[in-house]
Amino acid sequence: MTVILKRDWDTLDVSKLRLPRERHVLIPAGSYEFERIDNPYKPGTFFLVLEGTKTGVAEEFWRRFSGEEYGNDQVVILD
Repeated sequence: MTVILKRDWDTLDVSKLRLPRERHVLIPAGSYEFERIDNPYKPGTFFLVLEGTKTGVAEEFWRRFSGEEYGNDQVVILD
């Protein structure tokens, strides 16, 4: 899926769960290909991550800023 970020986002690299200082990754504003993976923190939910990586945040977080829940438009998700 394509995700358009209208501002820079501080995200997580969930492949580095045990390295708290190194797991934060800045994704600059732009258009990216994302994919769903299992959420390592909350079973039964998903993370949206940059395709081929483990860098992203919970899908519900991205959708909160996509206008679907709170009227925001800082993230555009094209399923």
